[in-house]
Amino acid sequence: MKDNDVTTLLTVAGDGLWHTGASLCQVLGWHERRLRDAAELSNGKIVSAPGCALGYKLANPANKDEYIREVRSRYVSQIRRMEYRLKAMDAEMGYERGSLNI
Repeated sequence: MKDNDVTTLLTVAGDGLWHTGASLCQVLGWHERRLRDAAELSNGKIVSAPGCALGYKLANPANKDEYIREVRSRYVSQIRRMEYRLKAMDAEMGYERGSLNI
């Protein structure tokens, strides 16, 4: 990833519309991993979610209801699934650490 990738993504996605990962990758000439890394390093300025068909969007114009419905709920769901899986693997391995004190 390049130093200016976050700035580039913020500029391209700065219109306040949703952009699919495929369309951003095509416009930017990036691979999906580079796009995800840039979004992650944006410190919340770019919203996206696992399995969210809407894609990526600049956080500022996103309204709160849309964020909760389309993005946050997907993260919470994924966190719960991962927590369940981690606890099951811990139990299978005989690893006890109490609550998720990773």
